[in-house]
Amino acid sequence: MTKIMLRHIIKQNNNQNKTQRMIMLSKANIVLLDSILSNYRHIPGRIARRKLEIETEHAPSDINRQVAKTNQINRRTEWLVTQFDSDIRIKSLENQQKAVENTLSTLDDDLKDLFYLHWVRGLSEDEIADLRGISKKSLNKKIVRILEIFAFEMGITS
Repeated sequence: MTKIMLRHIIKQNNNQNKTQRMIMLSKANIVLLDSILSNYRHIPGRIARRKLEIETEHAPSDINRQVAKTNQINRRTEWLVTQFDSDIRIKSLENQQKAVENTLSTLDDDLKDLFYLHWVRGLSEDEIADLRGISKKSLNKKIVRILEIFAFEMGITS
């Protein structure tokens, strides 16, 4: 697999100290990161759906038989909280969501706009290039830069 050398600028200390790192992302990593970002807008719904699955399918039928006082947490609520905290799929989705939010906080306004056009609204690279009036090559460099920052936040690269 061909490795692509990319430059990565990490913002530190309120955008005052910038350090450069060379990061190598394979084409497979680029495709993987792109697909994760494409699903970003669906993550809150997927988390809610998984919690609903746990709540409805895996709940023992007799866990809430005892009547609890109003100022106490009942056993069912306690059980649900522990199930949500221990569920691997929910944790994975929450980690993806945090990584995307950290990436967005790192991006400047131009790259944020590009992020929302490409991964939230789902516009193609050609449509974005026409809309913004930039070349496709320049657009691809910016997209790869966003993916590179996201890879760093996900812990895929060093």
